[in-house]
Amino acid sequence: MLASHPRPSRLARLALTGTALAALLWPGLAMAADHYAKAQALLAAGDLRGAQIELRNAVRDDPENGRAHLGLADVDLRLGDPAAAEKEAGKARDLGTEPRRATEILLQSYLDQQRPRDLLQTFPATGNPPDLAPTILAARARAELMLDQVDKAAADIDAAKAIAPDSPEVLLTASQVASAKGDPKAAEAAIAAVLKADPENAAALRRKAQFAANAGDRAGAITILDGVIAHDPNDIVAHLQRADLLIASRQNDKAKEDIAVVQKMLPNNAQAVYLHALILAEAGDFKGAGADMEKLSSVLSRMPNAYYIDALVKNQLGEREQALDSARRYVARFPNDPRGVALLVQIDMARHAPDDAIAALNKAILLNDKNPALHELLGQVYLASGKLAPAIASYETASALAPDNAALLSRLGELKLDAGDNDGAAAAFERSLTLDPKQAKAGEMLVLTGIVAGDFSQAESHLAELKKQEGDSAVVGNLTGLLKLAEMDYPAAEAAFAAVIKAHPDAIAAKLSLARLQLLEGQNDDAWKLLDEVLAKQPGNRTALNIAVAAREQQGDTKAALALLAQAHAAVPNDAAIAASYAGLLLRTNDAKGALAVTLGKDQPAAAALLMVQAAAQASLGLNDTARDTYRQILTLDPSQTTARINLVRLLVQAKDYSGADAVIDAGLKAYPANYELMQAALGVALASGGADAALARAASLAKDAAHLPAARALPGDFYMSQKNYDAAAKAYAAAAADQPSTMLVLREAAAENAGGHKKAAMATLSDWVGSHADDVSALVALADFEIADHQYPVAAGHLETVLGHQPNNIIALNNLAWIDQQLGKPEALKLAERAYLLAPGAQTADTLGYILTQAKNPTGLPLLRQAHAELPNDPAIQYHLATALAAAGHRDEAVALLTSITGDKVNFPEKDGARQLLADLNAGK
Repeated sequence: MLASHPRPSRLARLALTGTALAALLWPGLAMAADHYAKAQALLAAGDLRGAQIELRNAVRDDPENGRAHLGLADVDLRLGDPAAAEKEAGKARDLGTEPRRATEILLQSYLDQQRPRDLLQTFPATGNPPDLAPTILAARARAELMLDQVDKAAADIDAAKAIAPDSPEVLLTASQVASAKGDPKAAEAAIAAVLKADPENAAALRRKAQFAANAGDRAGAITILDGVIAHDPNDIVAHLQRADLLIASRQNDKAKEDIAVVQKMLPNNAQAVYLHALILAEAGDFKGAGADMEKLSSVLSRMPNAYYIDALVKNQLGEREQALDSARRYVARFPNDPRGVALLVQIDMARHAPDDAIAALNKAILLNDKNPALHELLGQVYLASGKLAPAIASYETASALAPDNAALLSRLGELKLDAGDNDGAAAAFERSLTLDPKQAKAGEMLVLTGIVAGDFSQAESHLAELKKQEGDSAVVGNLTGLLKLAEMDYPAAEAAFAAVIKAHPDAIAAKLSLARLQLLEGQNDDAWKLLDEVLAKQPGNRTALNIAVAAREQQGDTKAALALLAQAHAAVPNDAAIAASYAGLLLRTNDAKGALAVTLGKDQPAAAALLMVQAAAQASLGLNDTARDTYRQILTLDPSQTTARINLVRLLVQAKDYSGADAVIDAGLKAYPANYELMQAALGVALASGGADAALARAASLAKDAAHLPAARALPGDFYMSQKNYDAAAKAYAAAAADQPSTMLVLREAAAENAGGHKKAAMATLSDWVGSHADDVSALVALADFEIADHQYPVAAGHLETVLGHQPNNIIALNNLAWIDQQLGKPEALKLAERAYLLAPGAQTADTLGYILTQAKNPTGLPLLRQAHAELPNDPAIQYHLATALAAAGHRDEAVALLTSITGDKVNFPEKDGARQLLADLNAGK
């Protein structure tokens, strides 16, 4: 039997009937209510995405549901969609739902969209309802801070405080305004007032954490945020703030956990993506970081901080123009951040645009001229641009601003040494040592300063001081050997290097020094043994490899040189420089296929130097289309590669693709308008396509563009020189010089006159110029060369002494003056030659010094002349000087072989008569 149910009362029946009727007539209302309830549950569970979906369904089903619109606005804002939040909050406000909260969301949506001006225009400071006035004034103050209108922000926040002095919202904004005014005490006091009334106020605690971080207490800041997140695990802002601090504290693994929490709720949160990219970049995963930054491309303008990491990543990926754009945007927004300026400079230097880098640094220095790091960086750029004098000036300024920086003083000393200011260099090194007596670098440089200056007693004194500090270290022993080498005491130098190696078997520097000396003395087997030892332990040691390969090549043993490079390449296949050297030697020995195989190895990076050999090998094998593609690849990697650009132009000209060649040159000149090699290449294309008249027309066209001046003025003369029309070239240079005088044009005019057989006219041209430009070092050196050739030794000596008065370490002047003094029998010759060789131990200086020593019957001249001959094996004058030394040392057969090769009818040089006489004497047994 069925149980009977009590019948509902009349009131209950009416209520039931009303609900049923409403559901029948307005089913959306019931559904909306259901969606809204589900959204509240999802919000309580921290599922913002789910709540957003339910709220969207709610407003779809009931467009007049103000609570749903307001709730959706709040969720949209928290999910990082301020535009959607603005729309929904506006609808809620229009429906009259919680006007205060709707207005708060509207105001924040304007700020989050970086629309401070719109906010200020839409929400005036006056005429607002009393309950909304403090909220609107506080938001206006935040908008004004975004526009750097600090005074206006202060006025608005003062007005808000007058209405609602205890409002947390007003106090939080007041803290921001106080910070902008440079009043940290007031900023912290405002936050303290908020927390006194509400110790768990998340916004105030996050602000307090920021204060701690700004004060250098990252650990304390993280602890504060730990508490915020413990109270509300879904506080996205706190998670992001803590992740940022953890990254700065090198706790990237923990930071990843915070980022993961945020991305679970908000997969596309821009700040989370940015922080993830930062972690990847720090780990060297620039490709992954680049993928992250690509996701932010549409919002970067709203995240100015992110421009820095975007520039960093794109620069590492070789996307230089995009990197440059982001770096410039970052520096424009944060001009006082040295990191941004340094990155912009790095990008400009990678683009081979030092003038842009210098301009950026000078602009930064105008804003902060007391920052020593900026002046030091400017010095580095000047130095990289070959401008030593302004580099020294910048380092001097940096050192004056940071007088306790020993490393900076040491670097200044190195630059002064390069400039020939030995006294200034010594002073800088001594000050550096006073600041930091334990630093070895300055002590080493003081010893080297004495050696370079030829003041060996000073070098010995500083070496003794260094020895007191370091004992018999490998560095001290190597410097001892170098000092003995400078004194031409080869046995003592060899003994010093050997002692270091015995005491310190892993002293690479000493082994390389000894190997060089042994090669000079002809002890090749001993040198090979040392070099093999170094390369066995360090197959990629480029210094040892370069010495060994160069020596083998100079002795004609190309097979052994190739074997050394093959061994090194097998040991370090990813070293692009070694691979390029190996492939380059294969190419020079006519093994283009082997060279190409090396460059195409699977482990080879896309390095410009390696690709250059690859393209040359492809062209050598007749694969011109492929070679052109490779040259284009090089230019994509580095548009400043002039040689690659010109080689590509040559291949295009060979294919008679003159328009393509012009396009390649024009692209280069657009980026580098002062590149003279490209201008000359442009003339070459014009000559090939249209003849001499077209080439001269192209020269005139280039000279009309101020961006190509002053170099372009020499183009007509250079064209005539290339055609061996020397008289026309001289006239062209003279005409250009008459219009705009310059050293470059005068030197070219003299060279053209000399090439045309008018030596006296060339000397007259230079003499006239020097007469009105007495301190023009380049012209003086060139004139002295002519005078030496004309046997006007005293006059040439006078001009070279003038040069040394301006540039005490000018190698050419020192070497040539030493040669003149030797010809004139002056004792100063030896000291000048020694100084030139110590400053630049190359073939020419070794030849001059070696021959002076040989004529003084000093046997130490022979190793120097061997060095000169090894570097310039086909120079007949050096061969004659070496033969003289060999004969003096009793090596008759070797001397005769050299003399026989240079005394035939096809070889001409000024000392040929002397060579013939020596050969006759040796053959006669004298």
